[in-house]
Amino acid sequence: MSGLPLPASEPDWFNAIPKVELHVHLEGAIPLPALFELVRKYDSGAAGSLADLEARFRYRDFPHFIETWVWKNGFLRELDDFAFIAEAVARDLRGQHVLYVEAFCSPPTSRRAASRSAALSRRFGEAWIGSPVSS
Repeated sequence: MSGLPLPASEPDWFNAIPKVELHVHLEGAIPLPALFELVRKYDSGAAGSLADLEARFRYRDFPHFIETWVWKNGFLRELDDFAFIAEAVARDLRGQHVLYVEAFCSPPTSRRAASRSAALSRRFGEAWIGSPVSS
């Protein structure tokens, strides 16, 4: 039998297989260390520790989920913040052996929305393949 050698455990097997993500919202896929950096950037008093941040994402109910979603999105204020999370999500997905992604984001609208979308796509692509992407 050819192919990948069988890993010793189920999590190893799962991590080794190629995957696809057909509908990923960047704002909902931010790795906690990246979100922690944004929280510290804008409100060092709200940061606590990474463990505190992780605990905040243990939802009690749907209203708590919405409250947490709105709170988290409050730290996405500039194009650079969206580019930062795009790169972090791309690296995280690549580390999970995700080979194909259809990613979405909802940055605040402005007159420069098209150029922002192109910039985010470029930064995501560069983090995904590990080298600059031409426009």
